[in-house]
Amino acid sequence: MREKVDLVIIAGDLVNRMSVKRGDQTAYKIWQEAMSPICQAGIPVYPVRGNHDAAGSVSLWKNAFGADIPANGPADEVGFTYFVTNKNAIFIGFDVYVNTNRSERINQEWLDKIIAKNTLPHVFVFAHEPAFKILQSDCLGAYPEDRNKLWATMKRVGARVYFSGHDHVFDHARIDDGDGNPDNDIHQFVGGPAGAILDHGGSYDGKNAPYLPKQVFHEEQYGYVICEIKGPEVRVIWKHRADSNTYEQAATWSYAVTNRDK
Repeated sequence: MREKVDLVIIAGDLVNRMSVKRGDQTAYKIWQEAMSPICQAGIPVYPVRGNHDAAGSVSLWKNAFGADIPANGPADEVGFTYFVTNKNAIFIGFDVYVNTNRSERINQEWLDKIIAKNTLPHVFVFAHEPAFKILQSDCLGAYPEDRNKLWATMKRVGARVYFSGHDHVFDHARIDDGDGNPDNDIHQFVGGPAGAILDHGGSYDGKNAPYLPKQVFHEEQYGYVICEIKGPEVRVIWKHRADSNTYEQAATWSYAVTNRDK
């Protein structure tokens, strides 16, 4: 609460897969209890499922979060894929597991409809899986043509940030689109450690064409990301765990929205 945030987004894997595979709601109750100080302060929390969450039934997820997630997603993804707005920003969260015909892919048709209606200058997209492979091959990069359509849409509306989890590291990369202007490239932020065992390494050796991921900052540490928005300006801050209940700024990146073309 010291951060004085307006909302919290969670990029999946709230629980361990074995707990939900048994059909047990207990793990989500424990997670909600841990997050209760945030909710009691009136700060909304917006999660999407990770692969661990998706190991459980859809009813488990809906029982836990059905009252909190906006029912504005695609007809076959209501309660899983959705968007929320706050002040001058729209946050679009994708579940890449609920539709088995589209695993590792976002619903591009639905996104296009939301973008066509959006008038807010700041557009943020988040999902559990990275768009460009760092460690695990089950990511949006498994279907590069679909991933590239998402990236083209984001660039067209001036979006500069994609948030994800999945890999248990913090990683920030600039996804060079080859036009010679780094100031319009989209940046991928992977903030996936949460409470899981930390991963090591990561080389962006997936199906990247026509893009070239360039790592900006990488850390195998626990922490969280803060996104500060002031008018057209955005500051993305990574804070890592320095000690028990102590988090310090370890990296930051800033930009300003200058282009929106629906």
